[in-house]
Amino acid sequence: MMIHRPGRPRCIEVALLLAAVGLPSAGAQLLGPEFQVNSYTTLAQYRPAVAADSFGNFVVVWSDGSQEFPSASGVFGQGFDATGVALGGEFHVNSFTPGQQRYPAIAASGSNNFLVVWESAGEDGSARGIFGRRFSAAGLPAGSAFMVNTYTPENQEEGAICCNAGGDFVVTWSSYTQDGHYNGIFGQRFAR
Repeated sequence: MMIHRPGRPRCIEVALLLAAVGLPSAGAQLLGPEFQVNSYTTLAQYRPAVAADSFGNFVVVWSDGSQEFPSASGVFGQGFDATGVALGGEFHVNSFTPGQQRYPAIAASGSNNFLVVWESAGEDGSARGIFGRRFSAAGLPAGSAFMVNTYTPENQEEGAICCNAGGDFVVTWSSYTQDGHYNGIFGQRFAR
């Protein structure tokens, strides 16, 4: 974890962080050319997030503004092996499709599994809520979607997630009015 210390330029902190993880501070070595992640290209695909497991497999998830038309937006993903070869095709993350499902976050949960969280409009019976679902690197769902937040009035947005090596995970989000004011930050721990 990088902690910003007032008075120290951020570029020095970034260089120290890169040195700590073994990356050269002047840049990283390319492992081939750029590649396109999404195969559906109509209108807008935006706000990507990526996570890699301990084997080097990685999954990219993003918001898509047109595949769920006329619902407005949905969350989609694509898995890759450690060499960058796609594992299957794009997959649909959210199963609830009315309204907007967007702004995903993702974390590797061990054993070649990934957890995705996103904000969903109307699914929790109010404005927006945070939902999650497990997937394999190949995009195969490992269970159904689940609601993360238990407080449902107003908006719960901007989910973030992390997992430990055993697969336990924590989700945090911004919740409107829950702390008696505007936005507050709330979280929920989950067992594997």
